[in-house]
Amino acid sequence: SDYPVIAIIVTGLGTSKTATESAIKLPENITLSFSPYARNVESWATAARVTGHEVMLDLPLQPADYPASDPGPYGLLTAAPPEANQKKLQWLLSRFGAFVGVLTPLNDGFVNDTAALAGLFDAVAERGLVMALSRDVVKSEARKMLDEAESPVLVADVILDEDLNETAINTRIATLQQRAREHGYAIGVAQSYPITLKLLSALPERFSKEGFTLMPATYIAKQRFK
Repeated sequence: SDYPVIAIIVTGLGTSKTATESAIKLPENITLSFSPYARNVESWATAARVTGHEVMLDLPLQPADYPASDPGPYGLLTAAPPEANQKKLQWLLSRFGAFVGVLTPLNDGFVNDTAALAGLFDAVAERGLVMALSRDVVKSEARKMLDEAESPVLVADVILDEDLNETAINTRIATLQQRAREHGYAIGVAQSYPITLKLLSALPERFSKEGFTLMPATYIAKQRFK
């Protein structure tokens, strides 16, 4: 398309029935990312795919405020031996089928450990998956590694709903549009709050009026990694 392209990934799905049902009803070009810890995650992910959504897996990674916050029994930790993380990753990646990529958490501390990130990235890349980061990495060597990556990495430009009110979310959406105008594409990450889902469901109409195209996350990955 000749219009600037915007992708939106909704994270944290599968744990709340109400939120997940609402997210599945969102416009189909919105990508949905599911928690590996969700009960019935396989059937939720299938329902999402059947309604035309691209599906991703939320990776539980060591948060920035670890150990105050805990990524759960299969969370990947920077201090853990690589083989321990690999074993957990095996479990995580077998939770449900046919997802296109993995998404890092909003409060991620793991990706700022360059060695840990490199190990994770290789494991994801060798399975042909897209790696999507909710936030950019801080360290320059990690940044360099991602910039030089041969396989698809996506970095979110904006987290849409860190402030939970309509004005704040609309402002973030406008920021996302601005990024898309500048770069040709932009990626937003959102959570499954009722207010967020309500605003997201109105996006295709808003975007087509304002000259943007809403596309699945892998569309941007393919454009970037032709």
